[in-house]
Amino acid sequence: IFHQKFHVWVAPPNGGKTTIATAAAADLAKSGYEVLYFNLDAGSADLKHYQAMAERAGYVLLAPLEAGTTEEDCLEVIKEMLEDDDLSGCVVFLDTLKKFADVISKRSAKSFYTLIRGLTIRGCTVIALAHTNKHAVAVGKLVYEGTGDLKADCDIMMMLNPSKSDSELVVSTEYEKERAPVEKRTFV
Repeated sequence: IFHQKFHVWVAPPNGGKTTIATAAAADLAKSGYEVLYFNLDAGSADLKHYQAMAERAGYVLLAPLEAGTTEEDCLEVIKEMLEDDDLSGCVVFLDTLKKFADVISKRSAKSFYTLIRGLTIRGCTVIALAHTNKHAVAVGKLVYEGTGDLKADCDIMMMLNPSKSDSELVVSTEYEKERAPVEKRTFV
């Protein structure tokens, strides 16, 4: 994870995005960063589990859990962050990107990506979890879901290639875009 960059981590559903992201959020919180984890992709039973994880690890989980709260309320928190001039100690996780913007709509997506760039200009590091298209272009080649603006506007796009066995999930990385000295990783 590179400081003050807009990262996009792309994988198919159940491909390990949230598992890797919550582990990274915990590590970053332990390293002294203020970590905000927006989770708009889990049901209430799962969110209770994620809330307990966040409390143990020392980061903040933001989700429309309480009666009367909506996904739009989470978006307002991001807009309010733009009032701060120094976000260099802050890391934001967005789980998942398509809950914040219609990634297929250039207008909706561009507006949201402008908000994200505003955060990184103020020093914030942003990691957005995104989905792949249902069908790969070539054998084994994942394709992110969304318009070309997603790749154009992010700094680092990491593709997560999951391989499942009976007892474990192995996730290998490839980079679709890199504005930093990235290295391939494998997570088990």
